[in-house]
Amino acid sequence: ARCDFGRGPAILRLQPPLLLPQARAPKRYDSALEARFAREMAKQAPHWRVVREPEPIDAGTHLAFPDFLLQHREDNDRRWWIEIVGFWTSDYLQHKLATYRAANLPRVILCIDAKRTVEENDLPRNARIVRFAKSISTAEILAIVDAEPRTGEPPSRITSVVSW
Repeated sequence: ARCDFGRGPAILRLQPPLLLPQARAPKRYDSALEARFAREMAKQAPHWRVVREPEPIDAGTHLAFPDFLLQHREDNDRRWWIEIVGFWTSDYLQHKLATYRAANLPRVILCIDAKRTVEENDLPRNARIVRFAKSISTAEILAIVDAEPRTGEPPSRITSVVSW
């Protein structure tokens, strides 16, 4: 890897055996909300593969790290990135939204906590919005992803609030 440790460019090479301290396995999900969403999507949408923390997305000078990727099992080109936006500070939210705007993904769904206020012009241009109170409606997610025209053009923006 090419690195700069403050004294100019350097090359860092790691070779086996690489001894690292033992650590606990990472948690599968960051929250109960994410775990519930993944479980419900897998049950209700067997034709969609639910991928937790897919590969990062190039967003110019930053990377976007979506929470999930939905990929159709019969058509790998049908993919939707899903970001769950729950608790945040204003600065964090502005940075996250700017990153997704820069990524310009054709199919992104932002699941936004209904208690949070977000201005329409702050949202990524192609994003579909699903607002949630306590859980994310998989039915609304499926309404978006299954309604996608075969031409690859994403459907119009859908905004809703679900309270369970």
